[in-house]
Amino acid sequence: MIKIKSNLLRKTMRICITNKYKTWNNAKTGKGLFVKRLIPALERLGCQVTTDPKKDVDITLGIGKFVFSPKGKAVLRLGDAHKEKDHKKLNKPKKNSIEIADGIIYQSGYSMKLCRIFIGEPKCTETVIFNGANPKAFNVEPYDSPYKHNFLASARVWTPQKRLLGIKRVFLESDVRDSCLFICGEVKTVVDAVYDPYNKMEIRFLGMVDQKTLASLYKTCCAMLDATWLTACPNNVVEALVAGCPVISQNASSVCELGLSERHDKAFYLIQDREWDMKKPVDFNKRRSVSRSAFIQAIKDVTSTPKTEFTYKSLHIDNIAKQYLGFFEKVLR
Repeated sequence: MIKIKSNLLRKTMRICITNKYKTWNNAKTGKGLFVKRLIPALERLGCQVTTDPKKDVDITLGIGKFVFSPKGKAVLRLGDAHKEKDHKKLNKPKKNSIEIADGIIYQSGYSMKLCRIFIGEPKCTETVIFNGANPKAFNVEPYDSPYKHNFLASARVWTPQKRLLGIKRVFLESDVRDSCLFICGEVKTVVDAVYDPYNKMEIRFLGMVDQKTLASLYKTCCAMLDATWLTACPNNVVEALVAGCPVISQNASSVCELGLSERHDKAFYLIQDREWDMKKPVDFNKRRSVSRSAFIQAIKDVTSTPKTEFTYKSLHIDNIAKQYLGFFEKVLR
């Protein structure tokens, strides 16, 4: 009987995923781009998805918070919690949404821990589902580069938390001849470009790029360099692992969870980061160093052998959508 009911729900489930603009068409943030992938993936599973908060639905999925009174069962997707000194005030909208939620989806186990500490423990059912990406989006031509070894550092906005200066430093100190570091995103601090014709090394700033350009960079680059300190589930790391671009990253937060279900040789390098007392508020404007020697060794390692073909199927958006749908059915039952 339960299986029949589950199949019936898969054919008819109506879901509202909205924001204050009532559309995701112009979304440029990580969460917005994820929703733009999730909606068609749910529709491929037979769901009816709307962004109109006035329509009657079975499930309302709130992204970070509920911006309208949810209809049907209320499911909340939570990423990171605010951990700054004024975290109670900043987390208030999330806390209010938790209190009316029938179910909560955390982006990672790390996200669950942080939300429980800084927001509070919910009284509804919970689960962990990572972000996902569509492997078909990376079926593009490689980015045209004159260098043999290419690396990528990508963020929508480079804040001190993402440690761009540290990434620049370890790239230069790796001293890999015939190499380039492409940096994508808005850079708010002064970080100089570099061109060394003797060693044939370059750091090139591309600014804000579209998803197709980013996909071509994933295809070209030997690895993506990520040094973000304390993150819930970074979309750039998920994209790289689905695209088949090796990742060199710190392991102090959720990143170490992403590769647990799959193993691919020379695809995922986790660098030991400094430990943090998870109950202590943080100052994200404070500069923090990266593990230079370990980063440099990983950079040298990925350039020592040809790039292998891989993809993390567990992070494919269709598999992630199935997990979302399964949780929705659980909440409805």
